[in-house]
Amino acid sequence: MASVIQHHRAISAHHSQLLAAVVELDRRKAWRVDGATSMVAWLVQQCGVAAVTAREWVTAATKLKELPKISDALSQGKLSFDQVKPLVQELNRRRDAA
Repeated sequence: MASVIQHHRAISAHHSQLLAAVVELDRRKAWRVDGATSMVAWLVQQCGVAAVTAREWVTAATKLKELPKISDALSQGKLSFDQVKPLVQELNRRRDAA
């Protein structure tokens, strides 16, 4: 059982690194080099993920800069990406309401 938990924590930490790379590539618009029209399109093409997954990654990657405690928890494997998504969505909802 401990092995599953350790692997899951490692996956969450790697997911944090993935999101950091996504936000940096998107900031530099590096996806243009491969002829993509957006970071989402690039992730779909290059990583083979669904568009909805790519959108979630880009959205979370962008918003995690504003949520340092949540970002740290993800990088330490204390939160999973599935737990981070609704927190990011709530931040978006609050911004839209303001």
